[in-house]
Amino acid sequence: MRKKIVSPWVEQKRSRKEEAIRKREAVLATAARLFQEKGFENCTLSEVAEALDVTKPTIYYYGKSKEMLLVEILNDATEAMVSAFLRASELDSPGIEKLRVAMHDYAEIRLSDYGRCLALVRDAIMSPENREALAERGRRAKAHVYKIFDDGFADGTIRKADRLFLYQTLFGALNWLHMWIHEAQGMRLGEVVDRQIDIFMRGIAGPAIRD
Repeated sequence: MRKKIVSPWVEQKRSRKEEAIRKREAVLATAARLFQEKGFENCTLSEVAEALDVTKPTIYYYGKSKEMLLVEILNDATEAMVSAFLRASELDSPGIEKLRVAMHDYAEIRLSDYGRCLALVRDAIMSPENREALAERGRRAKAHVYKIFDDGFADGTIRKADRLFLYQTLFGALNWLHMWIHEAQGMRLGEVVDRQIDIFMRGIAGPAIRD
């Protein structure tokens, strides 16, 4: 069950800097949740404002349109990916372990409210400029994972293969976790991802298959 977002506008005030950060996070988190629940096209800025018990002009401070709110959400989600992949690539571990960490972090991001909004990206919603900015962060994230692959190739923990196919196959499999993870009843996210990684590492060919 998702934790209820409490509007920082009706809570006890903290420092100005802390309040500014909390208010931005509250607006984006509320927008992300409503975009998913109602659908991006059906959700209005008025509904975001109502959920936070503020006026619509207050929301304009954080985004002049639904697209700009979505852009901010996606900026945070993709920057989190870039940072997570960079951290994994810099670990003092074998390549395969770096990859395991990267996949776990990626799964957590994709299942967050912000990460789930990545599925909302469509040409009809985002301007070409915003799509390109998003794609650029995607390329940065991919570059860190490619380094992990190269480290694994070098230390022998990852079998050499085309990096593009490896990336799209492994991380593409995690993109839709939010659609089916509820079926893995009683399992934590880490356990689900570990099982997926195990399938990738072992393959699916049975003993009847001959080279």
